[in-house]
Amino acid sequence: MTGFEDFSGGTASFVVARLTADGALDTDFGSGGYTNLSVSDSYVAVRGLALQADGRLLAVGGAYRSNAYRWFMARYTSTGAIDATFAGGGLVTFETGDAMAVAVGADGAFVTGYQGTSGDLVIYKYGVGTIAPPTTTTAPSPTTSSAPSSTTTTSPPGSGGPVIGARFVPVAPARLLDTRAAAQKVGAGTSVDVDVTGVVPRSATAVVVNVTATEADGPGYLTVWPAGSPRPNSSSLNVARTSGTIANLVTMPVTATGALSIFSESGTHLLVDLLGYYAPVTNAVASGAHLIVDVVGYLTDDTAPMSTSGLFVSFAPRRVLDTRSGIGVPLGIIEPRGTRVVEVRSRVPVSGIAAVVGNVTATQSTSPGYVTVWPHVDGPRPEVSTLNLDAADQTRANHAIVAIAPDGAIAVYAERGTHTLVDLAGAFLA
Repeated sequence: MTGFEDFSGGTASFVVARLTADGALDTDFGSGGYTNLSVSDSYVAVRGLALQADGRLLAVGGAYRSNAYRWFMARYTSTGAIDATFAGGGLVTFETGDAMAVAVGADGAFVTGYQGTSGDLVIYKYGVGTIAPPTTTTAPSPTTSSAPSSTTTTSPPGSGGPVIGARFVPVAPARLLDTRAAAQKVGAGTSVDVDVTGVVPRSATAVVVNVTATEADGPGYLTVWPAGSPRPNSSSLNVARTSGTIANLVTMPVTATGALSIFSESGTHLLVDLLGYYAPVTNAVASGAHLIVDVVGYLTDDTAPMSTSGLFVSFAPRRVLDTRSGIGVPLGIIEPRGTRVVEVRSRVPVSGIAAVVGNVTATQSTSPGYVTVWPHVDGPRPEVSTLNLDAADQTRANHAIVAIAPDGAIAVYAERGTHTLVDLAGAFLA
């Protein structure tokens, strides 16, 4: 709910409050359940509120000073703080008029309107993440005498178009499922559903999760797919032996059910960790590049300005490293605790890239260990693993996204001796 203040000759403010289901102030919002925002006007009133899918709140209204109205729009975070990522500070004002309502569309764009100085209806529509003074066009005057003399519609340049892609929004890793906690494995030939609602916005088009099988009763495979649809004839993860532990990164569309289904061919404990989600983008600009949705993402979140930054470009797979045949590096196995540096920027058919996407494979391993791939930069190797080997003479692959260093290279480290291959199939634009 909201209220206003009339304070002649000074600075006025408006209050936005949030109530719990039983009507009490929600102390998780603002300061004690409400938040107060001041504007340099003698009168201010909020006329409309709208809740975005990610929990952020839009407020619109009018402010009055010196015999003139101007309308404003503000956005708050889900905790009631002013959203500094919106319009360069959280509050923006426009022209003369008094905004009466605001609505959020299914694509995340929002629409507001006000009565102009001549009595015309003015409608503004903003694309996802944008807020800028719009351009204005005026339609021919209606012939009906009782109608307004003209109808004005506005749309900011480059916004309000169809959803043509998705921008990856990284999150702090969150465990959605761990069957070990209840000491109950997923039974052989059975499925379990994992709910993602409440941890990603309803507008999310896909989620990125790391799926791990451990303490398996025997060899088998796992399949992940959107709940509520038929199980596909495919595998997301393969377990090669009894008691094995193996993980794989999975990107999966989110449907109306808001859940993922996971089938296990053999009995196993199952872990699912959320790493991020995709938010819809409208009117992103592409220059001769294929844009795709539902691919593991990189860098920007859904409040970023419209641009090609963070968008994915696919290309035919190409091998940039094979230590067995000397592709990318001199011929020979990577020795234990050894590192190889591979220049990749000049070996992909896309310019202006920030990260590469592909498969990393270890083969003919000398003993159990792990492989790490990271941007080639001076400094210590990060304490992470890209793929894990749990036996000698094993072959194992995993999907990876690797930012490229300023010199255009990536580094590959092997804890134990192993041949290593890197096959790239796409890149994210800088």
